[in-house]
Amino acid sequence: MNNLLKHLYSPSPFENSKNNIWTDSSFSSFVFNSYFKTEIYGGSKGHDFVRKVSLFISNKFPSSHYKNLLDLGCGPGLYAVALSSQGYNVTGIDYSTSAIQYAIKNSKNRYVQYYQDDILSFQLNRTFNICTIIYQTYSTFSYENRRKLLKNIYKHLDDNGLLIFDVPSIHYYNQLSPINIWEYRSHDNPITSSEHLALYSLEKYSDNIILNKSIYIFKDNTIKKFYDWMKCFDKNTISKEISDLFQIEHYFSDIDGTPLSNDSNNLTIIGRKL
Repeated sequence: MNNLLKHLYSPSPFENSKNNIWTDSSFSSFVFNSYFKTEIYGGSKGHDFVRKVSLFISNKFPSSHYKNLLDLGCGPGLYAVALSSQGYNVTGIDYSTSAIQYAIKNSKNRYVQYYQDDILSFQLNRTFNICTIIYQTYSTFSYENRRKLLKNIYKHLDDNGLLIFDVPSIHYYNQLSPINIWEYRSHDNPITSSEHLALYSLEKYSDNIILNKSIYIFKDNTIKKFYDWMKCFDKNTISKEISDLFQIEHYFSDIDGTPLSNDSNNLTIIGRKL
């Protein structure tokens, strides 16, 4: 019992969990499938949405003027392929080995390149016209790491280059309520191949920070714990965070160009390098 109780405390904001769901072999199939299935929490938004995003970006910033595009957190390359079909030369970077391997194996487009690397610290010997960070990836990092990410992007953008990214909104934060639930899963569950007890919680922190915590308890008494952090923003807070590096030119509700509204759960930002 004491072994379990020590996993239930509320961690400090953006504290790392004991386990990493992106590298844990027990959850690799579930994580990989999330890139393609809309029914999985945090999973894909579907091919129609991906296509809408690529059309929006290409219509607003055509590849004839913004040829080279860097897609950070590219996963298995769904957006990278869609954007390359609009005429961009795309470079995709992701931390997940399985996602990058899939992207490389299934790439039939000579205008897309992929690298397995950490988006906080990658180093390429070239610059880009556009950088995209899609699906709220920016918000999963602490302030210190968000600044590290911004500075690395800045270094890899041409003069007047564009940064396009999305974050969860303050509206999303305000409408959430803390929860604690548990669920037993037998061997034929969609998460892992092993029978387990799952404990989930959603915790709200000050400064508009959210923690989704997952704890998995297996029959052999193995316990695995994962933290999914999110920082929520409004126009003022995101502007203040990036204004020394990027001038914000546009806000949208979603990264497909949906006009901004007060009740949107998402905030998309288009900034230009200063």
